[in-house]
Amino acid sequence: MENEDQISYQNGATYIAAFQNFIPRSLWKNKPFGAGPLMKNYVSKNKYSINNKYRGSLTTGLLTELKMNFNGFIYFVFLFLYGVSISALLKSYLTRSNFYLKLIQLIILIGFTFLILYSEFLGLITRIFCYCLPILFLYYISIKTINETNHTIL
Repeated sequence: MENEDQISYQNGATYIAAFQNFIPRSLWKNKPFGAGPLMKNYVSKNKYSINNKYRGSLTTGLLTELKMNFNGFIYFVFLFLYGVSISALLKSYLTRSNFYLKLIQLIILIGFTFLILYSEFLGLITRIFCYCLPILFLYYISIKTINETNHTIL
């Protein structure tokens, strides 16, 4: 980052803010910002605020958000864990036979591979949750229907 001397590392605060996103700001006035609003303020000094009429934020991407939070060795740890996770998901996907669980794994694989550059942590988690929730619901309904059918036959 060009103005690195003016920017303090967030030490994981943007990841915590992602989980706190579901708490309304009306209940928590000083709720921390996620990576997007912070990036907006890095680029254009103090352009993002709740009371400001220009509230649009910037999408950081997971690697940029990692840089905003931590420095140094954490990149190697993240990339190693990322590679291990993608490999494990792919192996599991290739061996799984259940359609719904396979579809969920495919969404997660696509999300992790494409959205890593374009989505901040909150956006990634929200997208995967919103895509997978209906599939999990269908999976639950199908399992319940199969179990009820099996009990009826007996």
